[in-house]
Amino acid sequence: MDKYHHHHHISHYVHLRHFLHDRYNDLLVSDTFRQFSLSMISLFVPIFLLKSGYSILEITFLELAMFISIIFLHFFVLRAIPKLGVKRTLIISYIFNIAFYLLLYNADNFIDLSNKTLFLVIIGTFNILPTALYWSAHHIFFFKSTDSAHAGAKIGLLFCLPTLICIISPFLGSVLITKYDFRFVFLLSAVLLVAASFSLLFSGNIEVKTSRLNLKKIFDLEHARKNIIFFIQGVSFAATSFLWPILLFLSSVKLTAIGGLYLISSLIYSIIGFLAGKRSDKKSSRSLVAFSSMGHGITIIMRGLVTSLMSIVAWQSLGGLFGGVKEITLESKFYKYTRDDIINSIMNRELFMYLGRIVILTVFLIAYFFLNDTRAFVFGLVIAGLITFFLSLVVKNDNYFTK
Repeated sequence: MDKYHHHHHISHYVHLRHFLHDRYNDLLVSDTFRQFSLSMISLFVPIFLLKSGYSILEITFLELAMFISIIFLHFFVLRAIPKLGVKRTLIISYIFNIAFYLLLYNADNFIDLSNKTLFLVIIGTFNILPTALYWSAHHIFFFKSTDSAHAGAKIGLLFCLPTLICIISPFLGSVLITKYDFRFVFLLSAVLLVAASFSLLFSGNIEVKTSRLNLKKIFDLEHARKNIIFFIQGVSFAATSFLWPILLFLSSVKLTAIGGLYLISSLIYSIIGFLAGKRSDKKSSRSLVAFSSMGHGITIIMRGLVTSLMSIVAWQSLGGLFGGVKEITLESKFYKYTRDDIINSIMNRELFMYLGRIVILTVFLIAYFFLNDTRAFVFGLVIAGLITFFLSLVVKNDNYFTK
């Protein structure tokens, strides 16, 4: 039976009232707009900076500085959310995202008024602010709008639906950049983020009890296995979202081809992710994570080693398949088993994920001083793939977040 008793025949059939009064659906709609906006251009921002005259070292140090800074920023944001409110925090994150894209839209003017280094500091600040605000509030929103019994199906849908709807966005972004320019897509992304913020304005408020952040609980050394899982997730995220796209660009792969590659892998990721989320609610997921992490690790390694376009397409597609299973299953277990102390659990997760990102970029930087550009990226991907493969050895039972 439906939760609500409808009196109008239209809402009875389409359940519109039920949809509009569900905070989870509010998050789903908002996430869809946000992801469409960000995925259209975020993949290409490092490439935009390379085309603007910045060196690989400058861009990598910017990325590394953002990873380090955002750890501390998450700490302060999580302390402030009980006063700010979850919905308000999400909307503020969209405002900073809009400002970030408008800064990139006016990059030439800002560089002329200041200097190249100061501009990097400014856009770095306006990048980490919305990231910390969004993900801190997003996790709390999801915890508060779902129950542990259906966390897997919900997180699968939350990853699947926006990804499925936004599947065309990286390819669309690459086409628009090629036909017009980066500035056009920056402006379009800002407009879509305005729509994302409006979709949350009518959502109900979510109250968050004040929770003291505790360093012992944040580091949580008693559950080292969980920390290692987060660390490895961070490594693979940095490899696939930073090292890999730049390597493709340095290998003279056209922007439209890069967008097309991510279109294919996103389609596979969204479908597989939804199925994996539903399965993780009902059955043991240990074998699922172990198998998918081995597969994902191999795809990251092979992406760095292959040279033909067909091979790149094949390994990118397999990366979407294995990565979808791995990430959705791990995310669903995180939301299922870490509800007792939400604030400290989120901070623990973000800390070790960003440490993973920091470590793999540090490995890349060390390799960069001994190898040429392309080989350093290949080396970074191989190391990241081996570390991701290691996840299969860490997950020894189904309760890997509690034991």
